[in-house]
Amino acid sequence: VDNIKPKSIAREMYEEFMSFHEYIKEYELQRSEGTLLRYLSEVLKVMTQTVPDKLKNDTFIEMQHYISGIIRRVDSSLMDEWEKIKNPLAPILVNDGRAEFESASGKSDITKNKIEFKISVRNEIFQFLRHFARGDVSELLSWIEDSNTIDRQMFDRNMLSNAHQSFVDAKGHPVVDQRARGGAFFNYSFDESDKNKIKVRQTLIDEFGHNDSFMNFEVDVEKSRQSGKVELSLCSLVI
Repeated sequence: VDNIKPKSIAREMYEEFMSFHEYIKEYELQRSEGTLLRYLSEVLKVMTQTVPDKLKNDTFIEMQHYISGIIRRVDSSLMDEWEKIKNPLAPILVNDGRAEFESASGKSDITKNKIEFKISVRNEIFQFLRHFARGDVSELLSWIEDSNTIDRQMFDRNMLSNAHQSFVDAKGHPVVDQRARGGAFFNYSFDESDKNKIKVRQTLIDEFGHNDSFMNFEVDVEKSRQSGKVELSLCSLVI
């Protein structure tokens, strides 16, 4: 890993939508986890502090949030401390120039910027979709364990494995290219009965173009504000 440029690592992880642990496993970097985390932190620092906001397009912003999400999942305290170092006087500036204050927990309010929060939600869900497309049940279970999902027993190893196999048998492998990450297959709306909850439906693209399978998630906005990370619940898989 010492012979690879940090930007190359970050680009590959984003383009392949690899998690931190997937990258470690792929390149057998079990003894270099700290180095990889440092590389990603260096890239995020450049993206956040060096690149002018006016030069950041939607893809750049999405990548920035993707890398930030990886670091936060591995070591949330690192992100919190880094944000305090950037701006120790409390408000934390976001890309559009508005002030984003810390939540009562002392963590930055990631829900304040609605557009960026939506990107973070989409990135988290696409991680789950990518694991599903690969049939990686262990990673799916790990994602669920780390999520806000209440009925975890329903989504056990057998259920997830059967759901993936049923999809493959009927529709081929799920497609996880740039089109699958687009807004056309990502429905995001506030719950009419509870404005603190966001309902998300991620449509699965299949090889035959049926595109009639989907995953339902729920986002808890207040918990996300308090924890400083996206608090997602998996609600159902409709295959």
